[in-house]
Amino acid sequence: MSSKPRSTLMFKAVLIGDAAVGKTSIRRKYLGKGFISSHIATIGVDFAAKTVNVDGQPVELVIWDLAGQDGYGKVRKHYYQGCSALLLVYDITNRDSFDNASAWLAESYKHTEEIPPIAVLANKVDLRTSTN
Repeated sequence: MSSKPRSTLMFKAVLIGDAAVGKTSIRRKYLGKGFISSHIATIGVDFAAKTVNVDGQPVELVIWDLAGQDGYGKVRKHYYQGCSALLLVYDITNRDSFDNASAWLAESYKHTEEIPPIAVLANKVDLRTSTN
């Protein structure tokens, strides 16, 4: 008797944070893509998917990369629905990006039915100096 194949689960992670904190670089790194040294701003939203194995179960991890510029708030609000987790990214060399974390969380809370798990990611630690 053959076992019935398991259906693939979906996990939607949403990267949020100020512009230029490295959200796209984190997404690219996870997908095994190289680092791009010049900053190219995300226009609106971008996403990528990768199937991973979790305890023998295939899970499609979909990472949504939301633009951090103020003008994209009306676009971003549509992508919070149904998210499994929020990945809040800040740049350790930019104190304002850390201070703005509460505003990012407030925006996401307005557009989700339930508050999802949240991970705070301190990015650009390789650029740390004694002054930041």
